[in-house]
Amino acid sequence: MPTYTLKFYARTSRGSTVGELIDKREFSASGLAEAERIAVRDFVKEINFERQFVILEGDTGFVSCWLTGVPHV
Repeated sequence: MPTYTLKFYARTSRGSTVGELIDKREFSASGLAEAERIAVRDFVKEINFERQFVILEGDTGFVSCWLTGVPHV
């Protein structure tokens, strides 16, 4: 199964999309859709998006970002 990395960033200022890496979690999933579901279910719903943002990276070069929240939850 592919490995995905979920990276947590603290914003440098309010509303900024630039930040400092503060944590990362690696996990396996069968594909991007499952990786996004796992990320949202286990990690992203608890993020304070005023102060943080999250980026999901895969080993094939794609990136999925949550900058202002999770619209489909």
